[in-house]
Amino acid sequence: MQPRDRLQRDLNELKKRVQQYHAHLDHVKEMCEETKVNFKNFQSKAEQQCKIVKQDVAREAKFISQLTEMNGELEKTEGEKRNAPAES
Repeated sequence: MQPRDRLQRDLNELKKRVQQYHAHLDHVKEMCEETKVNFKNFQSKAEQQCKIVKQDVAREAKFISQLTEMNGELEKTEGEKRNAPAES
């Protein structure tokens, strides 16, 4: 094999590898873009769920507060009934 043939073969092999490298690089870029989109979607869903949880916690706290207040009023009313003189 002549040196020129060998160099040509090596050059062709390098060109082939460069093409494969670019194909892999393009694939990696596509995967990165998909990952960015997926991450943004995931982040958006997580933020929405967090907002819903915060709203639920606020509603539950308000409900418990109202329930506690009603129980206090009920106990106060029952206590007044017990202490009131019995009518004959």
